[in-house]
Amino acid sequence: QIFMALEEPMDKKSLLNKMKSLGGAANPGMSECMKRRWISLDKETKLIRRLIEPSTVKDEVREQLLKVQKGESLDVKVLKILKKRKMTGTKKETWYEVSKGKEFTVERKALATDL
Repeated sequence: QIFMALEEPMDKKSLLNKMKSLGGAANPGMSECMKRRWISLDKETKLIRRLIEPSTVKDEVREQLLKVQKGESLDVKVLKILKKRKMTGTKKETWYEVSKGKEFTVERKALATDL
């Protein structure tokens, strides 16, 4: 999202305003774009600009998240990265299987008790 938001070179202040409008996903997305060298910060002019065309960018994270949503398995390393970026999480589910036992009856009986 942050990569597509950079339609033209912009200064840091206007980029921060744009990031606020995108919400919480903008900060990890910004660092990922910088790491992959899709965008750069020109230190002289203080402008942030795209280094490559948007048509050449392959959104791997979106494909990985769609695989997770479908229930397909991913590499453990990829899952750790997604968890670190707070895009996935783990939750524990407990399943029980209930079946009729040998003492099953439809009616309740009062058991004899010792006095």
